[in-house]
Amino acid sequence: MNCGIGFQTIAINNSTQDPDTAALLNANCAQAANLRNQIGFTAGQLNVYYLNNPGARGWWCGNNTIIIGATADNESLAHEFGHALSLGHTNNIAGIPNTNLMVTGGTGRNSITEGQCFRCNVNPGSTLNANGIRTEPTRNCPDGTTNNTCPDLALDVTPE
Repeated sequence: MNCGIGFQTIAINNSTQDPDTAALLNANCAQAANLRNQIGFTAGQLNVYYLNNPGARGWWCGNNTIIIGATADNESLAHEFGHALSLGHTNNIAGIPNTNLMVTGGTGRNSITEGQCFRCNVNPGSTLNANGIRTEPTRNCPDGTTNNTCPDLALDVTPE
């Protein structure tokens, strides 16, 4: 399942040798404004900062800002993208397996549901919509909402 969303690299700013940014190598979301101002930031798209020790494997800081730490695994960036696309954590939600991408601190996270993909594409808070990348109609479908316009978050249809 890929939700029909593609990514591409626009620019890479390597500021690790800049003495003015050394203090930011252990930054977290509280210092996100400093990261954006001192290292660089491109409005209207996701900006990912790879740092030494932000206190977690990764953070979604809002405002198109993701921080990934040196302890991140191969699932951490995808998990933070999920937050940027409006998804919350799925721990202990009925019908969602422990292998779901949005499980907090999990390993072996290799699944995402159609209900989650739906929300990534239609929620107004998803960066696809907030940044004007997707211009089709939106609808507000919080993770816990299931009704005639919002499928269950755990919805997963396997073709026969």
